[in-house]
Amino acid sequence: MLLSNLEIHKALDEGRLVIDPEPLPRIKGLRDKYCPYDSHTVDLKLGSEITVPKPSTFAYDFKTSGNIADLIARNSEKHILTENRPYHLTQGQFILAQTLEAITLPIDKGPPYLAARIEG
Repeated sequence: MLLSNLEIHKALDEGRLVIDPEPLPRIKGLRDKYCPYDSHTVDLKLGSEITVPKPSTFAYDFKTSGNIADLIARNSEKHILTENRPYHLTQGQFILAQTLEAITLPIDKGPPYLAARIEG
């Protein structure tokens, strides 16, 4: 089930969803040109570093010793985004990135428990 923007606000108020820093404003006012909350989504900001996997086919066996972060580092390129150095995604391209916001879904608040997905 997807949460509506009002249910997202309620989860934030109850501490069942934590976005740090919290995107503002929660509701678009007369003077606001933008509100990060839509009918059932929250817009997050992309961090300045992205990881672009090199074109290939990869397999990783979790039973073997080794670090998946090392596999990713060996088989990808890092890009630092700036105003003068943007990165142009092609349709269907996969990248790894972080948001400027940290998302926490505490389980100590009890049910109902939340899950989240970030896409873009």
